[in-house]
Amino acid sequence: FHTLAMTDDGEVFSWGLGNHGQLGNGKEVMKQLHPNRISWKGTFNIRYMLYNPKISCGPDCTFLIPNRKNDDNPEMINLNMGGLHTSGDSFVSSTSASTGNAFNASGRQAEVRAVLDGSNSQSNYTQQIEEMRRFIAFTIPIFGNGNNSSLDSSFAVSELDLSFRPRNLPAKSREEQLRHQKLVEENRKLYLKRMKERERQKELLRQEQEKRELRISQSIPIWEHEILAKWDEKHLQKRTRQLWMQGIPPVIRGKVWSLVVGNNTCITREYYNIYVEKARIARMKLLSFQDEADDENVKAIQRDLNILGKESSIQIIDQDLERTLPNLGLFKEGSPILENLREILEAFTFCRPDVGYVQGMSYLAGVLLLYMSPYKTFVCLVNLISRLDLIPFYRVDELQLRNRFTIFRNIFYENLPTLCEHFEEEGIEPKMYVFEWFLTLYSRNFNLNVASRIWDLYMLDGHAILYKTAVAILKLTGEDLITRDFGDIIQFFNNIGSLVDDEDLLVKTINEISLPQWVDIELARLASEYLAQE
Repeated sequence: FHTLAMTDDGEVFSWGLGNHGQLGNGKEVMKQLHPNRISWKGTFNIRYMLYNPKISCGPDCTFLIPNRKNDDNPEMINLNMGGLHTSGDSFVSSTSASTGNAFNASGRQAEVRAVLDGSNSQSNYTQQIEEMRRFIAFTIPIFGNGNNSSLDSSFAVSELDLSFRPRNLPAKSREEQLRHQKLVEENRKLYLKRMKERERQKELLRQEQEKRELRISQSIPIWEHEILAKWDEKHLQKRTRQLWMQGIPPVIRGKVWSLVVGNNTCITREYYNIYVEKARIARMKLLSFQDEADDENVKAIQRDLNILGKESSIQIIDQDLERTLPNLGLFKEGSPILENLREILEAFTFCRPDVGYVQGMSYLAGVLLLYMSPYKTFVCLVNLISRLDLIPFYRVDELQLRNRFTIFRNIFYENLPTLCEHFEEEGIEPKMYVFEWFLTLYSRNFNLNVASRIWDLYMLDGHAILYKTAVAILKLTGEDLITRDFGDIIQFFNNIGSLVDDEDLLVKTINEISLPQWVDIELARLASEYLAQE
């Protein structure tokens, strides 16, 4: 299904689905969730709109937009179309047809159908196409300038059958037809108003994005020559915090994150290389016996490799590699960065055998690797996961997780009580969505720009950001969530990244979330308890 529309300014928009070029922007464009302007050839000299025609596109069904005239030949009109040709090829093109053949009273119906469904023969879609043609003709006075053109008279509203009812029912009265025509015109104007407002909002967002990018680029010299050069002195200053909140420049981000995370584990480059090699040897041995080794042989291999913890979890790393940050398409087989990611995760598995590899860890390593070298990535990954606010999630400490989910629930209720109560009525528990958000620092569910801004804030303010971000996301999507049941809410969370994609708006909302003073005290208590049990 797809829809076409033309504004009063003569611009044509399409949206919906079309696997063969029906959307008018090339046959590779198969889905448009929002209206997109079509770059047809030729100039539009008419003003009309196809008001919400829901077209059932068969494999040979296309659409057309006729121009008023052909500039080279006034007796011809331009036909712009796209879809599946009778030869089986997809196409998007502009062509011309004789006004007499295409639109005169006797030939109009057959020729329009031939253009629309790509065939001069009878089609299964003939009735649908004819209804669409009549609907378009009724909704829009297509060539309505009143001049001496045969096109005007053949599409005159007064001469059309405007009933659009099943044949067993009487036609509409003239009064009813006029009333419906008025309603259509009102809806048309309302739609155009919404389209213009949407375009205005898009333009405002574009301008804001340009301003933000300019502001960030202008801050690079300040970060490089003032803040990073005197990190211990400058990083806690008010001015630094203001720049930080605006977003760390991508070229600086890796350096800042590395400084914040630190290297409390004292990992050297040689240490990293040792674990990379140890993990490589283990992986090759484990994989060589994977299909034929029984439990005893596997245990023998593990003893030979001195595997006492969860090192054998390296066998599941390959399953996650190509699924890491899939929208970027960087971690594909054969990519050098893919091999770097594998080495980092395998080395971590041997460096922290008490944790091993946990699914979702690849997202943390993937984001870090985009901003720093493999060695720096490994250092940050080990020290980041070792933080007391993250390690319980990677070791799946049930008592710690239960207490942290309870803290989140109380913050949620304090900020969004109605939505919190709705979730509880539907049986939606924090662990169903917060666990993955915290585990991956939001990098699995949200695009890189959004995730990176969340990481910036996390590096600045620590564990509080994990909780404030989750509540901010729920606040931004609350109007949609409040009306949904259990199944719809779960499905909604699966696609939430496409709905929360404005990083500036998210940061603004995060800053609006209140966090009671007891939260820091309670999280500190949990951290102490975790250390005590180690």
